[in-house]
Amino acid sequence: MRYVKTHKRKNTTAASAVLILLYTGMRVGELKTAKLYDNYIECETEKIRKGYAAVFRKIPISPMLRKVMPYIDFEKAFSASRD
Repeated sequence: MRYVKTHKRKNTTAASAVLILLYTGMRVGELKTAKLYDNYIECETEKIRKGYAAVFRKIPISPMLRKVMPYIDFEKAFSASRD
């Protein structure tokens, strides 16, 4: 967290993505389908099997995540790729 505070202007995409992954338990592949709502983040689960419909996860925003939300650029984080 200290790194994010001191390097706020540098590479906000990666820092934001890492914070979301750490505080939610979300998988890397789920970031691209994530949407932020008032009390939760919804994403399409990465664990999809052949022949089954898409399954969506609702991940509640924890008090710990709420504390670091000012440091997260959700739009950039959700558009981050694995590259």
